[in-house]
Amino acid sequence: MEQPTNPPTTATTSDGTSAEDAVNFFINVILESLAQIKELQKSVAELQTDVAGLKTVAGLKTVAGLKTVAGLKTEAEKNSESLERNIKACIINNNIACLDNNPDSLNSTM
Repeated sequence: MEQPTNPPTTATTSDGTSAEDAVNFFINVILESLAQIKELQKSVAELQTDVAGLKTVAGLKTVAGLKTVAGLKTEAEKNSESLERNIKACIINNNIACLDNNPDSLNSTM
């Protein structure tokens, strides 16, 4: 007895899409997801580099502390101006003893 030959059947999804098309669709989704993951990995690596750089910037707190040193320059400038005024006053008054006795005079700083 001969068996009847049936044409090959193609599997389909419930909406009529062939199984091969469905598999190809999912393969493409997976490939796109992998590409996105690689991009995310690059972004994470870049962020890690940025964060490492920020740690160096955070180490610059010492430089922020130098604002105080910059403030001291202002005090030094004030002292210098005061000294200059005192010396000028002594010179204007032609009083050399004033320079020797003035605590802000050049002699007291040497």
